[in-house]
Amino acid sequence: MNRCLKILLFIAYGWFLAQGMFGPLFVIFAGNVGGDVLDITGAYTAYYVVVGILYFVVGKLADKLHAEKKIMTIGYAIDTVVCFGYLFVTDPMGLFITQIFCGVAMACTTPTWNTLYTEYLESGKKNSGWSYYGGGSQIIQAIAMSAGGMIISFFSFEVLFMTMGIVMFISTVSIMSIRNDSVCMTTKASRKESSKMNYRPRGQYRRT
Repeated sequence: MNRCLKILLFIAYGWFLAQGMFGPLFVIFAGNVGGDVLDITGAYTAYYVVVGILYFVVGKLADKLHAEKKIMTIGYAIDTVVCFGYLFVTDPMGLFITQIFCGVAMACTTPTWNTLYTEYLESGKKNSGWSYYGGGSQIIQAIAMSAGGMIISFFSFEVLFMTMGIVMFISTVSIMSIRNDSVCMTTKASRKESSKMNYRPRGQYRRT
């Protein structure tokens, strides 16, 4: 597995860790800020509508600009702000607004991350490459849910949101480690093939 795949997995695992800690507790938090059943379902509806519409917009924009990394960075940055933003949510309207921004972040990160991950997968290892993502994300979410419950039980939602924000910030900064696409898409097989093509027996030189 090349370096960029490892970075992308680290970034994704960070997202699953941060969001997994809060996911099962969203309803409890919504109740704490005065939300009822309609507020909760309305917030989720707004989230999915925003994600669904912006998927099309982001997909076309990324194809046109070839700026997957930049768009993904913007999405993760928005998610980081949202995590810290939960600290200031005091009513259902604030919850509604944060869910809209969560939708924007998801629309920016999901198609671009998937595109980069697919491009960087090594030939002959695509199934195992996706298994690292699928299996790893499930394990991380299981850990996150337990961690979130413990944080709320022993501390507070404020501590939870701070923890989520820090995790998302680390993931966002980690994107900067992906610098050279050509290196990311160079597999061991292609490097060996390249070395064979460039090899010349001693004593043979190219004429100028």
